[in-house]
Amino acid sequence: MSKSRSGGSEPPSDKPERNYEVGYGKPPAERKFRPGRSGNPAGRPRGSKNKIKDSDIISLVLSEAQRVIKINDGERSIKTPVAQAVVRSIGINAMKGDPRSQRQFTEILFTAERERARIERENISALMDYKIRAEKELERRARLGITGLPEIIPHPDQIILDLRNERNGEVWIVGPLTKEEKDSSIAFYEEFRDDCRQMLQVFKNRLAVSEQALAEETRPAVVRRLKKAIERDRDVIKSHKSKSEEMCEKFRPWGFIETRDLWEEPIELKFPWAP
Repeated sequence: MSKSRSGGSEPPSDKPERNYEVGYGKPPAERKFRPGRSGNPAGRPRGSKNKIKDSDIISLVLSEAQRVIKINDGERSIKTPVAQAVVRSIGINAMKGDPRSQRQFTEILFTAERERARIERENISALMDYKIRAEKELERRARLGITGLPEIIPHPDQIILDLRNERNGEVWIVGPLTKEEKDSSIAFYEEFRDDCRQMLQVFKNRLAVSEQALAEETRPAVVRRLKKAIERDRDVIKSHKSKSEEMCEKFRPWGFIETRDLWEEPIELKFPWAP
């Protein structure tokens, strides 16, 4: 910017410069940014419109951690989630003596064990509280002769407390946690029971056919074959009945045993029957 003879500043001139050639990178003078004037007066807005949200980052990380990949395990290839592959890699390097991997693996292990213990403590506390409240509710109903209220599921007798465990006690659940689980258990039991009965009837029908044929058969060779078939079918029927009764008893709706590891995830128990 030129100065006047009096020492003041002169306003920028709109006249094109002499000997100015218009071409690539040299727009016409009337389109050039004038000194002291911005080509973007508003400026760049704060924050980027393409900025990823924290929730999106969490989803991306979890999705990538759960993605299944193939890795080499000795002479074979196995499929495993990315998270497990990373932990495996850290563990292998730690066993090889890498100090950084040893420190990382120790921190991961400590964090996992601490979280597992926290969830287990919370679940034990929740189950003990539920058991006490459910027992009080059953006692109240019996004392007042109340009927027609919602069934208590899980029943307090399904929650087993073992305070003699070497840790701070142990709690586990026998049977369904919800009405939906109970209905599903009943449906499974009934389907399994019906399948056992149908198969048993098939064996009995086959035995009846063999016995009828034996009663009418006189040829020695055929008689011997029929007797062996009859003996075999009777053994099959006996074995099938024994195994079916054993399995049906195990899968009986209330006795459908399903032990739950209390550290896998927090257990939420509701009290819709509470007064």
